[in-house]
Amino acid sequence: MLAKIVLFGPTLIFHNNVSLKKEDMMQAFSVEQSIIEGDNQVKELFDFVQKHAGEFEAYKMEKNIFSRLMKIGLSAMKCYFGQNGIPNKL
Repeated sequence: MLAKIVLFGPTLIFHNNVSLKKEDMMQAFSVEQSIIEGDNQVKELFDFVQKHAGEFEAYKMEKNIFSRLMKIGLSAMKCYFGQNGIPNKL
């Protein structure tokens, strides 16, 4: 189960009553690197669609697009955690 994080001043409060200080947070992801990665993935997605538009039926193209969107979403989450930090413990 994922914990919901709420920020109250210097203390992070989790919905399961676990508290962490900001100094207990890891900065594991680079915001800038995540943005570059996501930007490249978006460009690759549209390049892929243009290149293969005449080859695939809609369902197969949709599967490929969805798979690539999941990777873009992961880059966005890395950016989020790079900005906010990742708890060292839950």
